Amino acid sequence: MTSQEAAYWYIRCSDERAMRRFDRKLFLSWLKRSPENIAELLRIADLDGKFARLRLQARVNELQESNVYDIATGGLVAQYDYNPSKSVSDTVKTKVRPAWALAAAAAILTFAILLSLGVEMQDKPASGTVTTAVASQLQQITLADGSVVHIDARTRLNVDFSPGRRLVHLYEGQAVFEVAKDPSRPFTVSTHIVDVTAVGTRFGVAIDPGVTTTVSEGVVKVTAHGTQNDDSAVRLHAGEQLRVHDAGFGQKLRIFGGASADLAKLQIVRVDAERKLAWVDGWLKFQGETIAEMASEFNRRNVLQIKIEDRAIGERHLAGYYRFRANSPESFVKVLDSEEGISVRKEGGNVLRVKSD
Repeated sequence: MTSQEAAYWYIRCSDERAMRRFDRKLFLSWLKRSPENIAELLRIADLDGKFARLRLQARVNELQESNVYDIATGGLVAQYDYNPSKSVSDTVKTKVRPAWALAAAAAILTFAILLSLGVEMQDKPASGTVTTAVASQLQQITLADGSVVHIDARTRLNVDFSPGRRLVHLYEGQAVFEVAKDPSRPFTVSTHIVDVTAVGTRFGVAIDPGVTTTVSEGVVKVTAHGTQNDDSAVRLHAGEQLRVHDAGFGQKLRIFGGASADLAKLQIVRVDAERKLAWVDGWLKFQGETIAEMASEFNRRNVLQIKIEDRAIGERHLAGYYRFRANSPESFVKVLDSEEGISVRKEGGNVLRVKSD
């Protein structure tokens, strides 16, 4: 039965544009039901790909000028009667269309990877509040306009769309926004300090405290909360980050009012935006951060907490580049324990204490 269901969904995913919202939810529910479902779906995709590669091999010579190939399905799966939804009235009888065979396998693999990383996906909320807790699954939601929001742990936001505006209130935590283009309706993320507006781009906003905006694609406009004055706006481009502190924000309001000589106080810096926003894929990547900053990233997302007992240790920088799973503080602490002058002690069930030797 699992094979039949997997074959059905493999065919359905061959043209995701034809899938209705209800069918997408059923597909996600079926994937989450059992690891065996994911495994069987990937097995079918792999077998179908092997048949396709046989045909591909015969065409290599004539397609040497391109690295893109039209891979036809091997016809391994077809004409199954499995029909999980009453909304799908006709039995699936068509084979996978050639142009979508590779796309189907990629879509299936993407679903499997997202599930393995603990990402919970929701579909098209037009309004409402989303709240996540420590050690909760990352949430990925698709908004009514097609924009995608990746929501971190310990985050609370509210989606407030109307015909004339696209507004998301971010109250705490952080999120990454992949904004669907709509010049007639700019997309604004509103915080207690600043508002960040984009038409079509990818950027992250974090309250930590203060507000940090990181842009990985396109351009965003940052203004003081409640204003949309272009003359006083700060524009951030891909690879730039802006941090505005909570303390003394009355002065920051005057800076936004046009004191261009003081713009440096807003801490606009060049960053590796993809590294900074890697948490959306379940990774934490560090290069140059302090030990305290690194520990804070793990503490946000895990029940197991890292306590830095000596300030001098917290202010130290680890030389080099590090990549850890966001849900594995143990791997980070293992690195700390190997550093000279640092020792780690586990206390109780959920505390790892870091101190000087």
